[in-house]
Amino acid sequence: MCRRRSRSPDPFSPDYATARQRFRVAAHGVGAELAHQPVDGRGPDGEALTIDVALMGARTPERAVVVSSGLHGVEGFIGSAIQLAWLRRLGGGAVAIPADTRVVLLHGLNPYGFAWRRRVNERNVDLNRNFLDAEESYRGVPPGYGLVHGLLNPPRPPDRLDAFPFRAGWAICRHGLQTVTTAVAAGQYDHPDGLFFGGLEPEESTRLVQAHYDDWIGTAATVVHLDLHSGLGRWGRAQLIVEPDQGAYINWYREAFRPVRTVLAGEDAPYAARGTMGTWLARRIGAARRCRTAVVEFGTYSQVRVLAALRAEQAVRRAGNQSSLRAVAVARTLMDCFCPNDRGWRQTTVQVGDRLVEQALAARVPR
Repeated sequence: MCRRRSRSPDPFSPDYATARQRFRVAAHGVGAELAHQPVDGRGPDGEALTIDVALMGARTPERAVVVSSGLHGVEGFIGSAIQLAWLRRLGGGAVAIPADTRVVLLHGLNPYGFAWRRRVNERNVDLNRNFLDAEESYRGVPPGYGLVHGLLNPPRPPDRLDAFPFRAGWAICRHGLQTVTTAVAAGQYDHPDGLFFGGLEPEESTRLVQAHYDDWIGTAATVVHLDLHSGLGRWGRAQLIVEPDQGAYINWYREAFRPVRTVLAGEDAPYAARGTMGTWLARRIGAARRCRTAVVEFGTYSQVRVLAALRAEQAVRRAGNQSSLRAVAVARTLMDCFCPNDRGWRQTTVQVGDRLVEQALAARVPR
């Protein structure tokens, strides 16, 4: 049965500092145990940056439901809105946490990117390419990367008549969509100033998650983790992306979260990335507990349009003039690609995200 959702103030925040404060207030209001993990760097107004963690529900849980936002910085605006909307419904009595369950909300896993409206952190690292296993090397590029490096990383900021969409289309026609998307987005470790750079070592946010995750989920024998993202897929549609390590459980995901589409990275989804948090969770947490983890993607614009925005923003950053009119316009475009200022899109995505959290709470992982 679908519960009626009462109206409440807009859960979308204008900036990181506001989103963090609203999250803290809402979490405190439902009696959550709050922790603030500081990270290096400052926000645009000199504010300290933190990963905020809210724990609620069972003290000695059998199950844990984890919902994380902002691993990709600017994508935190939609993730934070979903977390805030759910906390408000919890505070209003519209939802309840099962007695055997702990809920863990991880707010702003990349607070620098969230605050500065970038997808990466202060060292240009894509944190969802940074969770490599201990035996893996932070080196290498995906197959076919040489075909796209120059296309992705222009020597100067593109102008308004940039031919990138046509060049990208030609590359896809010539080499195939699978080859190009894998080369572009699977994660590279040899070009620190390039797009989708996975880092040279575990970043601070990565280390914090790895160090504290077991403490956050406590005694839980089963874990369901939803990591909230945006910018991939059809406008306003949600999809769950499951890492190959979780492929054996694909039917469980499809049943637990229907009617939202569930796809397997590298097969139904366009590519499988290296160093994802989901893969780390499946291997590290899944070694001792029954773990189900998925990325939730909310679609906005076409892949080429989103990639063009990322490419332009990266080029402007390399050029160093952040106050120019062009830089301001590029930043605005990037924000729109990951959190469109469209009432229908925002209402739909929050409603779907809220329902997914409820489904995660109801889902049971078999022994």
